[in-house]
Amino acid sequence: MNRVKILTWGEVQKMCKSALDDGRPDVAAMFALGAGYGLRISDVLRLRWRDITDRDGRIMDRVEVREGKTGTVRILRTPAWVRAVLERYREALGEDYDPDHKIVNAGREWAWELLKRYAERAGISPERVGTHSLMKAFAQEVYERTRDPALTAKITGHRSPEALLAYIGALTPTAERVLDELVATEFRPEEG
Repeated sequence: MNRVKILTWGEVQKMCKSALDDGRPDVAAMFALGAGYGLRISDVLRLRWRDITDRDGRIMDRVEVREGKTGTVRILRTPAWVRAVLERYREALGEDYDPDHKIVNAGREWAWELLKRYAERAGISPERVGTHSLMKAFAQEVYERTRDPALTAKITGHRSPEALLAYIGALTPTAERVLDELVATEFRPEEG
Protein backbone atom coordinates (compact mmCIF):
# COMPACT_ATOMS: atom_id res chain seq x y z
CA MET A 1 0.00 0.00 0.00
CA ASN A 2 1.41 3.42 -0.95
CA ARG A 3 1.05 5.74 1.97
CA VAL A 4 0.90 9.47 1.30
CA LYS A 5 3.36 11.23 3.58
CA ILE A 6 1.81 14.06 5.49
CA LEU A 7 2.95 17.53 4.51
CA THR A 8 4.24 19.83 7.21
CA TRP A 9 3.03 23.37 7.62
CA GLY A 10 6.50 24.48 6.49
CA GLU A 11 6.10 22.56 3.25
CA VAL A 12 2.64 24.02 2.66
CA GLN A 13 4.07 27.48 3.31
CA LYS A 14 6.73 26.82 0.64
CA MET A 15 3.92 25.89 -1.76
CA CYS A 16 2.10 29.14 -0.84
CA LYS A 17 5.26 31.16 -1.45
CA SER A 18 5.75 29.53 -4.83
CA ALA A 19 2.15 30.36 -5.80
CA LEU A 20 2.54 33.95 -4.59
CA ASP A 21 5.80 34.28 -6.55
CA ASP A 22 3.86 33.12 -9.63
CA GLY A 23 1.27 35.84 -9.07
CA ARG A 24 -1.34 33.29 -7.94
CA PRO A 25 -2.55 34.50 -4.53
CA ASP A 26 -5.78 32.57 -5.08
CA VAL A 27 -3.83 29.31 -5.23
CA ALA A 28 -1.76 30.27 -2.19
CA ALA A 29 -5.01 31.04 -0.35
CA MET A 30 -6.42 27.63 -1.27
CA PHE A 31 -3.39 25.89 0.24
CA ALA A 32 -3.36 28.13 3.32
CA LEU A 33 -7.07 27.67 4.00
CA GLY A 34 -6.87 23.90 3.65
CA ALA A 35 -3.81 23.40 5.85
CA GLY A 36 -4.42 26.30 8.22
CA TYR A 37 -8.02 25.42 9.02
CA GLY A 38 -7.90 21.68 8.31
CA LEU A 39 -10.57 21.80 5.61
CA ARG A 40 -11.36 19.49 2.73
CA ILE A 41 -10.67 21.01 -0.67
CA SER A 42 -14.40 20.90 -1.39
CA ASP A 43 -15.03 23.06 1.72
CA VAL A 44 -12.24 25.48 0.78
CA LEU A 45 -13.75 25.87 -2.68
CA ARG A 46 -17.16 26.74 -1.19
CA LEU A 47 -15.80 29.53 1.04
CA ARG A 48 -16.71 33.11 0.22
CA TRP A 49 -14.85 36.17 1.42
CA ARG A 50 -17.72 37.01 3.79
CA ASP A 51 -17.03 33.70 5.58
CA ILE A 52 -13.56 34.83 6.65
CA THR A 53 -13.69 38.64 6.62
CA ASP A 54 -15.46 41.19 8.79
CA ARG A 55 -17.59 44.06 7.47
CA ASP A 56 -14.47 46.11 6.80
CA GLY A 57 -12.90 43.34 4.72
CA ARG A 58 -10.35 42.35 7.39
CA ILE A 59 -9.50 38.69 7.92
CA MET A 60 -11.26 37.49 11.09
CA ASP A 61 -9.47 35.83 13.99
CA ARG A 62 -12.22 33.23 14.29
CA VAL A 63 -14.33 31.83 11.51
CA GLU A 64 -17.26 29.44 11.49
CA VAL A 65 -17.36 26.78 8.79
CA ARG A 66 -19.99 24.12 8.17
CA GLU A 67 -18.30 21.08 6.68
CA GLY A 68 -20.07 19.89 3.57
CA LYS A 69 -19.45 16.16 4.07
CA THR A 70 -20.38 15.92 7.75
CA GLY A 71 -22.55 19.00 8.28
CA THR A 72 -20.46 19.70 11.38
CA VAL A 73 -20.00 23.36 12.28
CA ARG A 74 -16.45 24.14 13.35
CA ILE A 75 -15.16 27.33 14.91
CA LEU A 76 -11.66 27.86 13.54
CA ARG A 77 -8.89 30.24 14.50
CA THR A 78 -6.79 31.91 11.84
CA PRO A 79 -3.06 31.16 12.15
CA ALA A 80 -0.78 34.16 11.57
CA TRP A 81 0.79 32.65 8.45
CA VAL A 82 -2.65 31.95 6.95
CA ARG A 83 -3.68 35.53 7.71
CA ALA A 84 -0.55 36.82 5.91
CA VAL A 85 -1.36 34.80 2.77
CA LEU A 86 -5.03 35.84 2.81
CA GLU A 87 -4.17 39.51 3.35
CA ARG A 88 -1.82 39.47 0.37
CA TYR A 89 -4.60 38.00 -1.74
CA ARG A 90 -7.16 40.47 -0.40
CA GLU A 91 -4.81 43.39 -1.16
CA ALA A 92 -4.13 42.04 -4.67
CA LEU A 93 -7.87 42.06 -5.38
CA GLY A 94 -8.13 45.76 -4.59
CA GLU A 95 -11.35 47.13 -6.06
CA ASP A 96 -12.33 43.65 -7.27
CA TYR A 97 -12.85 42.47 -3.68
CA ASP A 98 -16.46 41.39 -3.20
CA PRO A 99 -17.48 39.67 0.04
CA ASP A 100 -20.00 37.55 -1.88
CA HIS A 101 -17.40 36.11 -4.28
CA LYS A 102 -15.80 32.75 -3.71
CA ILE A 103 -12.25 33.01 -2.40
CA VAL A 104 -11.06 30.38 -4.84
CA ASN A 105 -13.03 29.96 -8.04
CA ALA A 106 -12.09 26.46 -9.13
CA GLY A 107 -13.18 22.88 -9.38
CA ARG A 108 -11.78 19.97 -7.41
CA GLU A 109 -9.84 18.52 -10.37
CA TRP A 110 -8.15 21.87 -11.02
CA ALA A 111 -7.36 22.17 -7.31
CA TRP A 112 -5.82 18.69 -7.33
CA GLU A 113 -3.62 19.55 -10.32
CA LEU A 114 -2.46 22.76 -8.66
CA LEU A 115 -1.69 20.93 -5.43
CA LYS A 116 0.56 18.48 -7.28
CA ARG A 117 2.17 21.20 -9.42
CA TYR A 118 3.04 23.51 -6.54
CA ALA A 119 4.20 20.65 -4.34
CA GLU A 120 6.68 19.74 -7.04
CA ARG A 121 7.79 23.38 -7.41
CA ALA A 122 8.39 23.48 -3.65
CA GLY A 123 10.65 20.43 -3.94
CA ILE A 124 8.03 17.98 -2.68
CA SER A 125 7.53 14.80 -4.67
CA PRO A 126 4.03 14.75 -6.20
CA GLU A 127 3.75 11.15 -4.98
CA ARG A 128 3.74 12.55 -1.43
CA VAL A 129 0.64 14.58 -2.14
CA GLY A 130 -2.88 13.24 -1.87
CA THR A 131 -6.37 14.65 -1.86
CA HIS A 132 -6.31 14.93 1.94
CA SER A 133 -2.78 16.34 2.24
CA LEU A 134 -3.86 19.79 3.41
CA MET A 135 -6.31 18.46 6.00
CA LYS A 136 -3.72 15.98 7.24
CA ALA A 137 -1.12 18.76 7.53
CA PHE A 138 -3.44 20.53 9.96
CA ALA A 139 -4.24 17.36 11.94
CA GLN A 140 -0.56 16.44 12.17
CA GLU A 141 0.39 19.96 13.30
CA VAL A 142 -2.23 19.91 16.06
CA TYR A 143 -1.23 16.41 17.17
CA GLU A 144 2.47 17.28 17.25
CA ARG A 145 1.69 20.25 19.49
CA THR A 146 -0.70 18.46 21.84
CA ARG A 147 0.38 14.80 21.76
CA ASP A 148 -3.21 14.28 22.93
CA PRO A 149 -5.33 12.19 20.54
CA ALA A 150 -8.63 13.12 22.24
CA LEU A 151 -7.96 16.86 22.12
CA THR A 152 -6.65 16.66 18.56
CA ALA A 153 -9.74 14.71 17.45
CA LYS A 154 -11.95 17.38 18.99
CA ILE A 155 -10.05 20.25 17.35
CA THR A 156 -9.91 18.58 13.94
CA GLY A 157 -13.48 17.31 13.94
CA HIS A 158 -12.67 13.59 13.94
CA ARG A 159 -15.26 11.29 15.48
CA SER A 160 -12.78 9.66 17.87
CA PRO A 161 -9.12 9.69 18.92
CA GLU A 162 -8.71 6.30 17.24
CA ALA A 163 -10.07 7.64 13.94
CA LEU A 164 -7.71 10.62 14.16
CA LEU A 165 -4.66 8.46 14.82
CA ALA A 166 -5.55 6.16 11.93
CA TYR A 167 -6.05 9.20 9.68
CA ILE A 168 -2.57 10.59 10.34
CA GLY A 169 -0.92 7.19 10.79
CA ALA A 170 0.21 7.87 14.34
CA LEU A 171 0.41 5.88 17.53
CA THR A 172 -0.69 6.99 20.96
CA PRO A 173 2.12 8.55 23.03
CA THR A 174 2.11 5.46 25.28
CA ALA A 175 2.45 3.09 22.32
CA GLU A 176 5.30 5.23 20.94
CA ARG A 177 7.08 5.14 24.33
CA VAL A 178 6.73 1.35 24.62
CA LEU A 179 8.01 0.82 21.07
CA ASP A 180 10.91 3.23 21.69
CA GLU A 181 11.84 1.22 24.79
CA LEU A 182 11.65 -2.05 22.86
CA VAL A 183 13.80 -0.68 20.05
CA ALA A 184 16.38 0.54 22.57
CA THR A 185 16.71 -2.92 24.18
CA GLU A 186 20.34 -3.94 23.89
CA PHE A 187 21.68 -7.35 23.03
CA ARG A 188 22.59 -9.07 26.33
CA PRO A 189 22.57 -12.84 25.88
CA GLU A 190 24.30 -13.39 29.26
CA GLU A 191 21.23 -12.11 31.13
CA GLY A 192 19.14 -14.99 29.72
